[in-house]
Amino acid sequence: AKSCLAVTLRHQGDYAGAQALQEQVLESQIRVLGPEHPDTLGTMGNLANALRRQGECAAAQDLDEQVVESRSRVLGPEHPDTVGAMGDLAGTLWCQGDLTGAQDLYEQVLELKTRILGPEHPRTLGTMGDLAGVLWDQGDYPGAQAIQEQVLEAQTRALGPEHPDTLGTMGGLANTLGNLGDLEGAQALQEQVVEAQTRALGPEHPDTLWAMGNLAITVGNLGDYAGARDLEELVVEARTRVLGPEHPDTLGAMANLAITLWYLGDHAGAQDLVEQVVELRSRALGPEHPDTLWARDLLGAIDENAQQHAE
Repeated sequence: AKSCLAVTLRHQGDYAGAQALQEQVLESQIRVLGPEHPDTLGTMGNLANALRRQGECAAAQDLDEQVVESRSRVLGPEHPDTVGAMGDLAGTLWCQGDLTGAQDLYEQVLELKTRILGPEHPRTLGTMGDLAGVLWDQGDYPGAQAIQEQVLEAQTRALGPEHPDTLGTMGGLANTLGNLGDLEGAQALQEQVVEAQTRALGPEHPDTLWAMGNLAITVGNLGDYAGARDLEELVVEARTRVLGPEHPDTLGAMANLAITLWYLGDHAGAQDLVEQVVELRSRALGPEHPDTLWARDLLGAIDENAQQHAE
């Protein structure tokens, strides 16, 4: 019962609540069933997912690696559960900023899922979407777009236009279009995603807030900085309350708000926010994590511009 409740909490976005229950279940399963029982490994993977969703990527990686190693040995390297665990580990590497490692592992998983499950199985399509996300983070926007369009077409046909997986892919494609310069196309898709996710998941679900934050970036890129600020303030406030002030998604929203404040002329407010982001990311992710380095570069650019304005 606790395992089912934990999964429900995770789907509702209550990752801390899911983590607490899964830790209890895991302790009992290790004691009663043993550390390599399929149910124990399933709970271990779910706990890793909850940790990753809260930004605790190093702890998630330790668990994911245990699950992959145990399932490979007990079930075989091409068993669907093993392949699924490999995909989870790839996601954790991505969370850690290891884009090359994540891409390599996702490509292995995609090859296996395509062969074992078929090219249009929902899990295969999910891995394609994840691979597109890693390509996006590496700056390969045309490569990401090609995959996302293929996935979106298949998911719309197989799952329906408002399935969470379909909406997630639509949001990813919108971000890619924005980076390729099609801001109006990006905005149209993002508004669809926000509206559908608000209706299906609620206005403060992490996926809804993610979509709203992406829409804010596009609105700002179109020159409507006041509109972007209003959206970003909602996202920062909700993520701080739902996910916590040090969660990577909260810090990302703070950084986006800082950029918008700068364009609106609130240079002191922008500088204060980015200083907080640098400090919190250094503590939570480490000083050399790509997200920390990006925030430090942003702070340097803001400081330099502030000095130029002062002169």
